[in-house]
Amino acid sequence: MPGRLRFERRRIQILLASSLVIGCRGVAPVLAERSPPERWGQSVFTLFVVAQNHPCPFHAIESDDLFGPLPGHGCKSRRIGSGFLIGEDGSALTNHHVIENAVLVEAAFGDGKRISVEIVGSDPETDVALLRLSPQTLLSPALTVGHPERSRVGDTVFAIGSPIDLPGTTNRGIISHLNRVLADNPFVAYIQSDVGLHPGNSGGPLLDRDGHVIGMNTALIHSEGLGFSVPIDLALRVADTLRSFGHVPRGSLGIFHQALTPDLAIALGVPSKTGLLITDVLDGGPAADAGLKSGDVVVALNRRRLTPELSYEAAIANLEPGSTALLDVEGEGAMRRMSVRVVERSLPPPPFAASASSPLGMTLSDPPEGSFGALVLDVEPGGPAERAGLEREDVVVEAARQAVRNLSEFRAAVTSSLSGSEPILLRIRRGSRHLFAVVVPAQNSTNRK
Repeated sequence: MPGRLRFERRRIQILLASSLVIGCRGVAPVLAERSPPERWGQSVFTLFVVAQNHPCPFHAIESDDLFGPLPGHGCKSRRIGSGFLIGEDGSALTNHHVIENAVLVEAAFGDGKRISVEIVGSDPETDVALLRLSPQTLLSPALTVGHPERSRVGDTVFAIGSPIDLPGTTNRGIISHLNRVLADNPFVAYIQSDVGLHPGNSGGPLLDRDGHVIGMNTALIHSEGLGFSVPIDLALRVADTLRSFGHVPRGSLGIFHQALTPDLAIALGVPSKTGLLITDVLDGGPAADAGLKSGDVVVALNRRRLTPELSYEAAIANLEPGSTALLDVEGEGAMRRMSVRVVERSLPPPPFAASASSPLGMTLSDPPEGSFGALVLDVEPGGPAERAGLEREDVVVEAARQAVRNLSEFRAAVTSSLSGSEPILLRIRRGSRHLFAVVVPAQNSTNRK
C-alpha cells in the first residue's frame, strides 16, 4: 500500500510538471509582446495653453480703458495638448492647432510643475509647431528618432500623451494604413493607426515597439477609432525650416488652378484626362512671364506626371522658391515643355495678437438695480484675477479695505494700489457667502502655476 501511494504521488508530480511546461509554452507569445517602459513617457509633456480666439463679439458696456472690457472679452479659451522633446537643447514638437493664437503656453512633465514655453514657429499646413523649453529646467532626455519609412501595416505602435487631461497615458494599437492623404490637408501623408487617440493627445508622439518616435499624433476620427500621425521625418524637416526662417517658405507659379476632369478634357479638346487646369494667371507673375495662360493644362511637373492621387496644391507648394520648374503643358493642340521660375508664395496674414490685458485681468460693471458692489462680468484665463480665485458673477463688496457700492467706488479704491503695483485685498460675495482674495496686478505678478 505504501508503495502504491508513492507511485500515485510520483504520477501527480509528473503531471503537474508537464502542465507547467505546457502553460509556459502557452503564455510565451504574450510575454514577447512587451509593455512600454515608463522611461518612454519621460520625454513627453502636457501643454497648457491660453489662446485668444478671433474674431469674437464684445459685450457692450460703458466704462473706461482701465476697467472696461478685456481685450477679446469673453474670447479667451484654454486648451490641453501634448508635446515631446526632440533635442537636448530643449527643442520640442507639438501641433500648430494646439498653440495657435496662444498668449500663454506652459508645459508640465510628470512632477506637475509648469514651466514656460517659447514658440519658435509653426506651420498650419503640416500642423507642426517647434517649441523651445529652457534646458536648465529639463531632467528628461530627448526621444530617439525612428524610421517611419520602415513601418508596415500591422506593426504595433504606442501613443503617449494627455488625453482628456490625463497626463502620461499610454495607448497601444497597430498601424492600419500608411501614406494616408486626407482631403482637408493635402500636405501630409499620414500614418493611420487604431491606437485610440482622444482630445489632448494632439502633439504627442507615436512610438514603435522599440520606443523610437515615428510620428506626431495630429488628428482623429473618434467615432471610428482612427488616429492620424505626421511622420517624424516630415515633422523634423518642417522644424528645421522653422528654426531657420520662423515659417515654411512654399513655392508659387503665379497661377490659380483646378483638377482636370474627363468632361473638361473633352470640352477643352486635350487628349490627357488628368492634370492641372490653369484657370487664371497672375499679371506679372512667373507663369505669365513664361507664357502660360488660362485653359492650359499642366500634365507633368519636373518630369513627374500629375495624377488624381497626387495633391496638385502640394506639388506646387513643395517646389523650392528660387528654383526653376519644368512643366509639360497641353494647350492649343500641342504639347510643350516650359521652364517657369518658382517664387515664394505670399504668406498669410499674421495671427491675431492679443493687446495688453487689464491689469487685474477681469471685467467689472455696476451691479443690477437694487444691489451694491462691483459685478465681475468676465475673468481672463491665466490673468491675475483668475489666479486669485475670482469667478464670473462674483461681486466685489470691499477693495483695499474700503466698502464698494458700485464700479466708480471700486475704481477709486484700487487706483492708488495699481499705480504702485501693490497686491489688492478684495472681499467678494459669491452667492450667499463672502470670501477674501488677494489680486496681484499684472505689472507685479509672477508665474506661480
